[in-house]
Formats: sequence, C-alpha cells, structure tokens
Amino acid sequence: MTLSPLRNRARALALTALLGCSPEEPVPEGPPSACGDPVYDLTVRFDNGVILDESGAGLADAPVVLEDRSFQPAKILGSATTGADGGYTFTATDVTSWPGCWLTLLDYRIVVETAERYGELEVNRYMYDSIEAGTFVVDLADHPITAAPDGTTDETLSGSACGDPVYGIAINFQGLVTDKDGAPAAGVSIVLEDREILPATVRGTATTGPDGRFSLQGTNITSWPDCWLTLLDYRLYAQTTDGSGRAIGGELQVNKQMWESIQAESYAVDVEESPIVLTRAGAR
Repeated sequence: MTLSPLRNRARALALTALLGCSPEEPVPEGPPSACGDPVYDLTVRFDNGVILDESGAGLADAPVVLEDRSFQPAKILGSATTGADGGYTFTATDVTSWPGCWLTLLDYRIVVETAERYGELEVNRYMYDSIEAGTFVVDLADHPITAAPDGTTDETLSGSACGDPVYGIAINFQGLVTDKDGAPAAGVSIVLEDREILPATVRGTATTGPDGRFSLQGTNITSWPDCWLTLLDYRLYAQTTDGSGRAIGGELQVNKQMWESIQAESYAVDVEESPIVLTRAGAR
C-alpha cells in the first residue's frame, strides 16, 4: 500500500484540526491532552543502513537524510553519504519523543534522493523501540531502501513492511469519564472512532453509567502489525452538555492499549486509570 498525496494531505489536515496550526507551520511544543509529556533534543544513531538500486546492488555516493515531517517543509535531523557498497551510518539530533503520540503526530523518514532515483523508509517504530529500550540505536540491517528511478514507494506502508493486515477484530473497552473536577460523568455518549481515513468511522458506541464508567464493544477493527505506530489512529471520544446546556467533550487515543491487547490475545482494553475528562475545549 502506498500513501497517496491525498492521504498525506488528510493527515496534515487532521493534525491542523487537532493542534490549531497550519500544515506549513511547525508542530507546537505543547502536547494535546491525549499525549504524554514530549522529550526534546534526543540523539539517535542509525547503523548498518544500505541503499540498493532496483537490481539489488549497493548504490554508492547517494545522499541520505532523516526527515522530521512533523514540520512542513520537513526538517533534516541527520545525513550521510553511502559508501561503495551502498552502506551508511549517521547520527540524528534534535529528535523529539512524544510518548502517546508516536502513533499519530510524529513522522520520521529516511530519504535517499539523487537526480535519477528516489526511495524512503518510515522509521517511527524502530526509533520508538530504541528510545523505549534506552539504546538510542536503530539497526537498519534488515531494512534496506531501494532507490528506484522516479521511485515513489513508501517502503514502510508496503505490505511486507507493515505485515499482513488482520480485519474484523472485536475488542472490549472498559473506561471512565469525569468532569474537569474529577467527578464521574453519567449518561455521556462514547464512540470509538477509527481516524485512519477522514471523516472518522465509528467502530462502537456506549453510554456511561451513574458511576461514569462504560463498557464498549469495538468491532470491525483492523490490526496492521508493524504500522500501529504510524498508520492507524483509534480514539475514544465522549461528548455531552453541561448544566448550562453548553457542549463539553474529551477524547483518549488508544492505539497502544489496543495493540497490546491484540498481542496478548486478550482483546480487552481497560483505560479506567486514564479517564476521559470533559471540557468545553474538548467539544466539537
């Protein structure tokens, strides 16, 4: 699967709506409520990379860069030139880790471009794993990039890199909704939204009980084994009205919890410890 320019634009517009900035502006430093605290100025080393031509031979003297596409135009965080065998190693600086939002907001790609050839590799998952492990080293030995004439393939979104998608999964969610003061919010409508493609598709609905808790059955969920961090975007969204009749709402991004439940084959997600908080700013 190749991410089309239209799909890239849809993602940029979704980011615009979420953060209140234009696609041409850098992402602001303050995270939305669904994200954890961002960590800035990290250094990540990329080892054992290789650029190949369409025949599978190493491509020498090719410029390679790491692009941060959270910015438009993209920001260059590191660079190298391939050796005689097409190999490269480089260190990237000024990397941002956004703990809850690697799946939705961040977009790091290794790009090779010459006058005749182009190729790229999306590396969010590998960077995330290296940061979580505390090594800050990404081994690219198993992830060669093919630089083809007028190449347009997004390597990570191809079937082989993302793994085989699994469709029609059902997951049960347990959660809690509160007002801004932490009091349980009863009678609130909840939806599980699949925001991979906009407008979002509803995958399940529920209503909170007197204690603010809810149980929601999500259906027709897609799992893309190696692309949960980059392509998929699932969110629980809650909305109601306050005592004066004004809309209040809130949301919780649940990709990580869903991925973990599928890996564990429990197909159950409990997010009561991360309640959805209703505010006027969170309403649509």
